[in-house]
Amino acid sequence: IIQVILLVYMVYEVNDWLTRRDDALAWTLLIGGSVIFWCLGLALIGICYHFYAASPSCHLNIFFITWSLIVGLILAALLFVPNRMESAGLLTSGAVFLYCSYLLTSALTSEPTQDILQCIRGSGNSPYWISAVGFFLALGAVSYQTIDAGSSSHDMFGIRPKEGDNETLLPYRADFFHFIFVLASMYVAMLFSNWEVSPSTTAFQLDRGWISTWVKMGSKWACEVVYGWSVIAPAIFRNRDFSGV
Repeated sequence: IIQVILLVYMVYEVNDWLTRRDDALAWTLLIGGSVIFWCLGLALIGICYHFYAASPSCHLNIFFITWSLIVGLILAALLFVPNRMESAGLLTSGAVFLYCSYLLTSALTSEPTQDILQCIRGSGNSPYWISAVGFFLALGAVSYQTIDAGSSSHDMFGIRPKEGDNETLLPYRADFFHFIFVLASMYVAMLFSNWEVSPSTTAFQLDRGWISTWVKMGSKWACEVVYGWSVIAPAIFRNRDFSGV
């Protein structure tokens, strides 16, 4: 959940920074980034349909993919809600859609091959390189977001150094910093163990199994809910000030 919140927060920060610049380069990045994010997200959806929904009997995979596409369109439609979050835009919704499409692809790749053999197009084996690339991408993302969350803990808890404070005061909360690193270490350990105590997959398989699949789908749905709520919350609670969010 912390990782999802940090991701949404980072997307808003980038969007705000570009809109504040208000020059030709910033608008080029905003428009170009929005188009690229949405096109890549739709491309991943198409890849999932092609490789992981080869048969009409693949009801679960078809549901996962179709619902992901529907939710992506809903996230774009939320931008037309009156009084919604002002800093939300096609760039933010496109970035979230792309990230959720990646989680969908990774979740389908983690499904045990023997259980979905009829759903995989081609050789009947989920490409191993997708799992390997996804694993290292997840490792890099966790490392970056762990350091970012730990080092910006003062901002997260609303702590501001006061005049006259000791200059040797740490720029982060040490307890929260180490807590985040403990959670990240446990997360990486679960990736290596496929989220299982007793391994049910063969050797040299990274991040495979139904538990891994459902964990990723849960993360995907959580990201969509957090972002969607952040967009419409100002429209629901009109008496609250969201300018600092």
